[in-house]
Amino acid sequence: MNHSAATRGPAVLHGGPLPALPVRHLGEALLRAAKSRTAGEIVCLGSAAGTRTLSYPRLLHDAARLLGAARARGARPGDRVVLQLVDERDLLTAFWACQLGALVPVPVTATPPPGSPLSAAGLLAGACEVADRPWTLTSTAPTGPDRSRWLGGVAALRAGDPAVDFAAPAPHDVAALLLTSGSTGVPKAVMLTHHNILSRAHASAGVRGLTRRSRTFNWMPLDHVGGLIMFHVRDVLLGCHQVHARTRWVLEDPLRWLDVLSDHRCDTTWAPNFAYGLVTDEAARVAARDWDLSGLRYLMNGGEPVRPAVARRFLALLAPFGLPATAMHPGWGMSETSSGVVDCVFTPHDHDEGERFVPVGRPHPGVSVRIVAEDGKPLMAGETGRLQVSGAPVTPGYYRAPQQNQRSFTDGGWFTTGDLGYVQDGLLTVTGRADDLLEMGDEVRHGHEVEAAVEELPFVEPSFTVAYSDPAQDRRPGSLVIAFHHRAGVSNDRDNWRIVEHVAQRFGIVVSRVAPVAKEAVAKTGIGKIKRAQLARRLTTPREDPPPTHLGPPPPGHSSPGPVAADRCRATEGEHAMSEELRVLQAVRIKGRPTAPEIAAASAVAGTALERVLRTSADAGLCTAAHGRHTLTPAGREHLRRLVAQERAGLDRAALARAYEDFGTHNTALKRLITDWQLVGGTTVNDHSDAAYDADVIGRLAHLHEEFSGPLARLVLLAPRLAHYPGRLARALARIQAGDHSWLARPLVDSYHTVWFELHEDLLALTGRERAREAAAGRAE
Repeated sequence: MNHSAATRGPAVLHGGPLPALPVRHLGEALLRAAKSRTAGEIVCLGSAAGTRTLSYPRLLHDAARLLGAARARGARPGDRVVLQLVDERDLLTAFWACQLGALVPVPVTATPPPGSPLSAAGLLAGACEVADRPWTLTSTAPTGPDRSRWLGGVAALRAGDPAVDFAAPAPHDVAALLLTSGSTGVPKAVMLTHHNILSRAHASAGVRGLTRRSRTFNWMPLDHVGGLIMFHVRDVLLGCHQVHARTRWVLEDPLRWLDVLSDHRCDTTWAPNFAYGLVTDEAARVAARDWDLSGLRYLMNGGEPVRPAVARRFLALLAPFGLPATAMHPGWGMSETSSGVVDCVFTPHDHDEGERFVPVGRPHPGVSVRIVAEDGKPLMAGETGRLQVSGAPVTPGYYRAPQQNQRSFTDGGWFTTGDLGYVQDGLLTVTGRADDLLEMGDEVRHGHEVEAAVEELPFVEPSFTVAYSDPAQDRRPGSLVIAFHHRAGVSNDRDNWRIVEHVAQRFGIVVSRVAPVAKEAVAKTGIGKIKRAQLARRLTTPREDPPPTHLGPPPPGHSSPGPVAADRCRATEGEHAMSEELRVLQAVRIKGRPTAPEIAAASAVAGTALERVLRTSADAGLCTAAHGRHTLTPAGREHLRRLVAQERAGLDRAALARAYEDFGTHNTALKRLITDWQLVGGTTVNDHSDAAYDADVIGRLAHLHEEFSGPLARLVLLAPRLAHYPGRLARALARIQAGDHSWLARPLVDSYHTVWFELHEDLLALTGRERAREAAAGRAE
């Protein structure tokens, strides 16, 4: 994909040199904060114990006691220590005890998020496996052989004698191991050095003007890179006032987030995009608040794709409370980069309603990013490809994973992320995860784009929507499944069909099935991001869950396509091969003497599949090729007739007849529109000198396209072979609206009129009608 850019240089951005670091290792940062008379405090909210405050001197004192006890039990510099502690104060104390003694903490959650297939014990076992015989520090005593490596309870360790001599690790020694999510229960461990973490913290604070006077609020888990490294460690380095709350406490009532920001006069906070949507969803309750958000100037929005409509609504909703219009900062980072290393200011007026992606900004000092092709070749600005990153905050690799490290790093030291993006006008835009692409035939969208559109519907509960391609359909057209949670708890056919029509209208993509799910069925990460792959596996594994709901007949006001059966949505391999042959031969018949690229565009069969069908058809005497153009033989026409008849016999012919009548209404409107495009007043040839007249016709076309999106979606559900038409019509309209008006009625290309004509031909074949008779009846040209 190409994006127009003001400059066409290499797709690489540099954040500039890293300023000199104020300390050499993390322990030194805590020592400095504890000595400061102007340092803030650490406040923990959301637990049964209520609000608890911890000063930096007290944090140093408690950490020194834990370190003394750990040393007494045999812990030595370089040893790994798995931390699974429910209490936030205990976790922070243990983390800093490790830093003071050059131990390597491995934080792991003690409260798995809802929907997680793993228990706390399972997560602990996975962490111990990847950390290779570590010490453990847990809230409850382990049983069995693991007890020999248990350091003890935090309360008992805190009562011991404090260590008085602290370690001085080298900057490039490992300071922490952060676990990535692992579907098998055995995750990877990201190694972060003291230099990695301090570089990111110091550069980020400098770019955004954070100082000891800053006041921050974090409600993401302190075992996650965002809560622990991006916020807590940075704030210790600054010695500023920091507030932390439990994630579930805020999710129980998202307005608590704003309550805390106002009560503690915070200027800095962060959350993934879904959390901003949770606040806007509470607009009715917001009006009753009396917040003062005038000091909030750094709202980080990261961890998942930023939806411009959500960001805009959030800023508008809170503007009456003094929230600055420039407060939101989209950003990008990951555990492997010591958290966020790219960001910028979100300005609402710079982003259109229909904009697909929001730029995440420029890299911080000490960081470089670039975009490369699948083969690793650097791309130019405006071209979409794989995102790579290098620089001071980037991990040296995964712990004890040489093969993974070899795959993740280039010879030049660039780390290859799992994200796609592009560089344009000096800004990085991340379009989404490479494994989040939905490839529906020749239509390609990111799942988060479709999910955002579905959540525009008023009955859809935000942050519980997943769009995925049915694995059984192998990314074929019409294989899209939408899982969502209905606000009422139980869905209905009317709302299910509204989802189908809304997605078809917005993207030209056909939804084959809709799956209303309970909130508990949607597994999420510790910071609330949906585990899409896990939900898709559950919904496509009959032993675990019932399959997604097949759409029943539409309610009144929708032309009924009849019942949609499972076997109609799940073609066997043999049926799929027949469908490819039918689509290719039908494209050859409709287009006359097409080239292979023209056949691919008209059939949604391309590459080796198209080559195979053309070769076997030629061998069977069904078509001939001359000068790169293909023609059906008489035998080929007869074979195609039999294929269409066989397909027709398996469809709901009564529903098809009703759908064709619906098509006829729109077809009449299009015929009139094409005539008006070609002739002014029905008699004078349109020379297109009247821009207002042309704009009116194009506006009518856009309205017709929108009105027809629902009926077209239902046609595709009746006859999945038609699934390529929504995308082709949408692309032609996009070209017209972009200024190339030849794509309205130009022959011999995929203009709107050409694609519509081919759709009409396919419908005539499917319904057993003849064009001559339809033309005589005024229903065809």
